[in-house]
Amino acid sequence: MTHQEIAPLPDGYRVELLAGHERVGFDEVIGFWTQEGAMPATEAGRRVHEALFVGIGPGGELTGVSTAFLQRSRQLRTTFWYLRMFVAADHRKGNLAFRLLLACRDHLRERHESGADRQAAGAMVEVQHRGLRGHLVDATWRSDFTFVGQNAGGDHMRVHWFPGAVAPLP
Repeated sequence: MTHQEIAPLPDGYRVELLAGHERVGFDEVIGFWTQEGAMPATEAGRRVHEALFVGIGPGGELTGVSTAFLQRSRQLRTTFWYLRMFVAADHRKGNLAFRLLLACRDHLRERHESGADRQAAGAMVEVQHRGLRGHLVDATWRSDFTFVGQNAGGDHMRVHWFPGAVAPLP
């Protein structure tokens, strides 16, 4: 398999919308982040309202969380949904983070296309993981995220433009 193919989730894993989830709520997400050392409890409490999708493992356990927040890109002079994914250390080998990314992209694009939410021109991800930056080097990923530059920390910035998005006026 090339790095551009999108592998399925391993058996027993699934990605689900957090809103209205039958078992996982804000308290579980905050506990997950803090237990995994992803961030302090105060930041987790602030960020939990940005949570969009959760990864659920074979035993029904919370294994990953994706967040989305609106932010204007100074470089591209337009507003994007900035996406972040965090997966528990024991579950990082099976492409759960990438599947969380795709779920966010599709959900936000559908909201844009339906007219329910047109606040952003697309979705942005800043790839912080050095291994991924060195391995996934194609300018455009098969998932339709395009390299648009680097931030001040050297992270690759990738954008998925929503259908009908327009470039900012000069």
